[in-house]
Amino acid sequence: MRSTARSRRARSRRLALASCPGVLDFVVEGAARRALEPVRWADCMAVLGSLLALASAAGCGGGGSASVVYASPQEIRISSNELDGYRGHGFRLQIRSLRLTSDRWLVTATVTNATRVNWVVRRPHVRGGTKFGLFVLSTSDPKRWRAEFEAGRTTPSLLAERFQPSLPARFAPGERWSGVFSGRGRIPQGSFVRFAFGRFTTSERPPTGLAAGLMAVTRHSVRVG
Repeated sequence: MRSTARSRRARSRRLALASCPGVLDFVVEGAARRALEPVRWADCMAVLGSLLALASAAGCGGGGSASVVYASPQEIRISSNELDGYRGHGFRLQIRSLRLTSDRWLVTATVTNATRVNWVVRRPHVRGGTKFGLFVLSTSDPKRWRAEFEAGRTTPSLLAERFQPSLPARFAPGERWSGVFSGRGRIPQGSFVRFAFGRFTTSERPPTGLAAGLMAVTRHSVRVG
């Protein structure tokens, strides 16, 4: 009986994770890290705890709280233009809109390589993957967002799976991509969203103040009503 109950619990956890693609992808990526970097697994698990808490708040897993109210289908006009970088070098992020359907989200945006080096778009341990997507929190408090990033949270809550037009594998100096990236998932009403682009890596010497591997994320949060 005990083993049967344990099996049910394990199956419930798998189903809950499967209903939240961003969380599941993080688990897969974390497992790959575990094989390569055993010392950092504890850090990965700490970040996973934060993501699972978000999943619970979002009602992921079929058994979510009935009190969770998801944002209804809508389009939010944004028109933001930011440079995520240092002293004029980095990635320029222009967000024009966020559209929500009954089960998907779509972002219309432009990202430009505003540096003098080449960057490759990749996601560690995931062939052909990226980390374009949405970070979702229940607050717009900059301190809370900073704490999330300092804790090592670099995988968006919701990950993009489609790009129109196709995303280039490499961004040359000055090169830009403009289009729509989208993915599965719903966002709880009243949540705050930041837009993520990456992961960008370079084998060249990066500009001062930038790492050789980085995520470009908007500084301002957008409230989903």
